[in-house]
Amino acid sequence: MQARAVEKELAECRAELKSLLSAFGMVEGNLNLETVREELLDFEGEKKGLLLDIEDQEKNIDEAELAASSMEVVELRNRLIESDRKIAKLEKNIEKLNFEYMEGEKFHNALQENILALRQSDIVVSEFGAVDFSFCPACFEPVGHSDGSVCHLCKAPVKEGEIASYRLRMLRELEMQSRESSEIQKDIRKDLEVEKGKIRAEKVLHQKTLLELQSAQTTAYRPLQDKQRKLYERLGWLERQIEILGQRLEIAEKISSLSDRKGELEKRVSELEDKITAAKVAQKRQRSRAYTLLSETTRDLLNNDLEREDNFQKAENVAFDFGKEVLTVDGESFFAASSQVYLKNSFLLAILLSSLKDEGFRFPRFLMLDGLEDKGMEIPRVQHFQRLLNDRSAASDVRHQIILTGETLDSSLNRPDIIVGRRYTHTNKALDL
Repeated sequence: MQARAVEKELAECRAELKSLLSAFGMVEGNLNLETVREELLDFEGEKKGLLLDIEDQEKNIDEAELAASSMEVVELRNRLIESDRKIAKLEKNIEKLNFEYMEGEKFHNALQENILALRQSDIVVSEFGAVDFSFCPACFEPVGHSDGSVCHLCKAPVKEGEIASYRLRMLRELEMQSRESSEIQKDIRKDLEVEKGKIRAEKVLHQKTLLELQSAQTTAYRPLQDKQRKLYERLGWLERQIEILGQRLEIAEKISSLSDRKGELEKRVSELEDKITAAKVAQKRQRSRAYTLLSETTRDLLNNDLEREDNFQKAENVAFDFGKEVLTVDGESFFAASSQVYLKNSFLLAILLSSLKDEGFRFPRFLMLDGLEDKGMEIPRVQHFQRLLNDRSAASDVRHQIILTGETLDSSLNRPDIIVGRRYTHTNKALDL
């Protein structure tokens, strides 16, 4: 359960990280957190120095230069700065719309998965019916059956067709949300095309304004004005880059956080997988030890049988398969009816005796045998098995219990510390009337 929960969180973390990288993979520049921080600090430092250069440059422009600077140049310069701001704003809008579109796709895909899961659950219910719990999942007590008017588990009233109606409403609600999500995605795509068209037009206008400004600056103070123009152009570009990097820094911080979490989860998954693998290996070793011990214990009981079945006296290998319900002695599984009874009871007793020797044996250390006298089992053989059972039980220091029923009892076992209740005969019946 813990491994599945960590793997689920890891999958969600990877999906969110992939969504962010897909949404901002088209952004120019690096999204590495430290790189973005360094670039931002460099641009802010350059902007501070540039402002000082602009201030010095303005002081160097005397009144004659100011007189030579026509209103047209000033207007073009202002238009150029304004164009830079518009381009930065449009780029910001495009990044925002890209992010909204990727998040919308993620939500829409989740809706489609929920719709598919709900439809599949309807198919399962229609094929197999509703799940009927035999035991309470909280306390594991048996759950009583109801007449269908209430839930058999929580006893809440259940109206006929109400569950199917609820699932249908859920399906309709999810389908409606899916359609709305698709429409929203279409609107976002349209907005993206509009914004991209605007930014293309604005860049064309920016280039045109720049050419007009260069043409207008033809005064005797052209070198100074050119330098000032370049300083302002650089300033506008820096401001736009600082704004973009600020947004990119937020994204980079989120990506860095998700990457760190992804690494932690991958490490945790690896640790859990190692533990699971180790547990499986240990379980396999324990199963092998348990099967070997059970086989050897059963063989010992068969070897100690009375001389009734030659295969039991010289048995070397006892094999079994719980899934197929097969029990063989040296490859043979067909014996006389009484020997089949002895073999079955020896195997059951061997399970208990093996659990007494191996603490890792998954068995409650309790055994109840009924039917030892079936299939023509002769009395000496039955009593011999009783003595054998008592000797093996007494030889163990582990607390356990064996209940054995039957008509005949070996005289050595007819003791008060072993017998429970009175003996029933024709003259001493079960019902004392």
